[in-house]
Amino acid sequence: MVRAFCGELEKAGYFAGLYMSRSPFNSYMEDDIKTRYALWLAEYCSQLNYSGAVGMWQKSSTGRVSGISGNVDMNECYIDYAEKIKSAGLNGFSDCQIVDAPPIAPVAPALPKSKSENQATVEVNINGETYSGKLNKQ
Repeated sequence: MVRAFCGELEKAGYFAGLYMSRSPFNSYMEDDIKTRYALWLAEYCSQLNYSGAVGMWQKSSTGRVSGISGNVDMNECYIDYAEKIKSAGLNGFSDCQIVDAPPIAPVAPALPKSKSENQATVEVNINGETYSGKLNKQ
């Protein structure tokens, strides 16, 4: 089933990988599957107890992160999947075209032409074009 599902993902141009805990991975996955697909292994302990290749390790489901109430999963990632996926042209990145942007000319600083306590009128010259307007103090 894993082989068929991941094969369909790959045929459609997506990066395929597995996420599961160590015990079922060791018990139910065939050796070729263990080495064929990227593995994100869930094992909640202080040290990973798996000797095979692992791309990501989910080491806790009770982590704490400032600004988030409640538990969060804590993971370690050993592979730059974003770069791997982009460089292989997967997940839609083959349709992207990277182009060099034209250089941006330096901009002269805006000098106040007039100002009051809460507002200034400024004028800026960008590539020979003059822009002016009012800026409000925040």
